[in-house]
Amino acid sequence: MDLHQAAVRRQGEADGDGSLLAAPERQGGIAFVLFQAGEQLAGIIEEFERNAITGEDVRVLKAIRSVLGHLSEKEMGQVVSLLQQARESADATGARRHEADAYTGQKVIIAQLKQLLIEYQRQQALYELSIHFR
Repeated sequence: MDLHQAAVRRQGEADGDGSLLAAPERQGGIAFVLFQAGEQLAGIIEEFERNAITGEDVRVLKAIRSVLGHLSEKEMGQVVSLLQQARESADATGARRHEADAYTGQKVIIAQLKQLLIEYQRQQALYELSIHFR
């Protein structure tokens, strides 16, 4: 089972309980999938380096790995923490504030992932054009 399938399965299992109680676990699962993807990229980059392969593709992979590492370690951890604080909050106002902060954090993460995807697609398009014109 690949990472995408695992994430979809986890999300499907979590969708049955959309409550705040399950939110930190769902977010933690997403963080774990991002971490695994980053580790797989690190292995690919190491293989390129062992074979003395350099260039724009390797630079892009390193940039993607860096962003994934940052997301899975720092920002996803903050979102999980905020969701746990919301779940454990005694007052409704505090819980809503933590939920809103977690939601904002998730939106930032999504924007970064989308930007990463756009950059990757741009690099792929440039690569395909270079092959076409050779």
